[in-house]
Amino acid sequence: MSDHSKVYAPRLAALSKRPLGSLFRPFGLADSGWRIGVILLIAAATFAGRAAALFSTSIDADEGVYLVMAQQWQHGGLPYVAVWDQHPPGLPALLAVVLGFVFDPVLAARLAAAAAVAATAVLIHRFCQRHAHNGPAGLLAALLYVVCISRWAGLSANTEIFNNLCVTFAAYHLVAAAREPQDRRWAFMAACALGVGLQIKYVVFPEAVLMCLGYLLASYRRDRDPGRCIADAALMMLAGCLPTMLVVAYFWAAGALPAFLQANIDANVTYVGLVPPLRDIIHDSAGGVLPIVGPVLIIGYAILQEVRWRRRRRQDSFVQAWLLLWIIAAALDVCLPMKFFRHYFFALYPPICLGAALALDALTAGSRKRFAYGLVVLLATAVPTWLMGVVRASPWSGEDVPRAIAQAVRQAGAHDGDLYVYRYQPSIYALARLRPPTPYVMTLELSEFSESAHVDGIAEVHRIMQARPRFVVRPEVKLSGRAEAVDEEVARSLADYRLVRTFNDGADRSVIKLYER
Repeated sequence: MSDHSKVYAPRLAALSKRPLGSLFRPFGLADSGWRIGVILLIAAATFAGRAAALFSTSIDADEGVYLVMAQQWQHGGLPYVAVWDQHPPGLPALLAVVLGFVFDPVLAARLAAAAAVAATAVLIHRFCQRHAHNGPAGLLAALLYVVCISRWAGLSANTEIFNNLCVTFAAYHLVAAAREPQDRRWAFMAACALGVGLQIKYVVFPEAVLMCLGYLLASYRRDRDPGRCIADAALMMLAGCLPTMLVVAYFWAAGALPAFLQANIDANVTYVGLVPPLRDIIHDSAGGVLPIVGPVLIIGYAILQEVRWRRRRRQDSFVQAWLLLWIIAAALDVCLPMKFFRHYFFALYPPICLGAALALDALTAGSRKRFAYGLVVLLATAVPTWLMGVVRASPWSGEDVPRAIAQAVRQAGAHDGDLYVYRYQPSIYALARLRPPTPYVMTLELSEFSESAHVDGIAEVHRIMQARPRFVVRPEVKLSGRAEAVDEEVARSLADYRLVRTFNDGADRSVIKLYER
């Protein structure tokens, strides 16, 4: 028997007698084959759960912006100059690399997102296996995360999908480094991963600060060495800032530093101050937490029943405290932009799924019946939400309108600048492989969020339409306020255009019109 088996075999034997352990008894072999089997199971579940959306384009407009930015970057058009966005360039940079290997841009983005989800789920399992000594609970938490995150809004390549990987990687290694001094080098790798997360989306800042502070506090309590703690803090700050320093140096060398700073600092400061109506906040927040209602109920019930994981193992109190810290940091991450869109809540999913699986195992010790009831509660909202997203994204849900439009304009011989997509999926530019006539490919930047983009939306739309693009894509939508004024400018310019075709986008639940000059 290997040393690994000698250590873990007794633990797994004890766990197999519990309801959660017996559920995963086929995976109870404590060797490298068991690890590989779990990884393959998680990967297979991830790709199977997201397969229906690999080609569906009408999921999230943000993904389209990243794809257009990545594609134009490949052709020499720098971010924030050729294509404007207020997010850091980390995700477009990743997609630009993936696009070098996968011809279809949407498929490239979805494969990258699926890989990120699978890797995060594997790290969730390893977190439970290593730090809570509960591999079965870790497997349940990993599969629960896959189901929760594979909802409609989570099927696209959004920033939160990739930031969850960075944060989970950091959490796993910071806990290890806090407990075992020989793993101290991984603390710097964790800080660097959080720095990479900052260049995917800045809202990861609370996790970066609180998790690093949690590690420093734990290591100080262990070693009682102020000098070493200060040195660790300095090195972690350097590691965390390194990705940002490299990005700033790149844009400075490319002569685009002012555009980078305007989009990443000025625009975001203004964006935070644009608070939506309370009605929208409540609606979006409810949708964001819906898949994890069951896990939150399980955690809440465990707290009410005064379940104390530290009674079983002293070290479990540290895991409990770390998960609490993680949830608080993720909640700050959600609130930081002051918008509360549904996909912002994805930051909560990894720690909530971890905590719920451990709480369920603690609550149902010795009772298979209670475990079955708890499992139903755990999945009651997650599975239906996932199924609704899969059905909505599936190929049989209707015509893939963005692809159809991209194919139509390409067959008509459209060139760069010939297509303007107004208030619809920017991914059409990427699918048609055409340079957009404006850096502002997300029309919201010209209307609802024109203040953060620092652009006169009506003037920019007027400039675009005066250039007389050959094709214009425009949805039938009811607008008000500034958005209505921008829409009227487009409508006036369409007098010289003829309606080519009307599309019914079942996934996006809208009617889309394609005009030709």
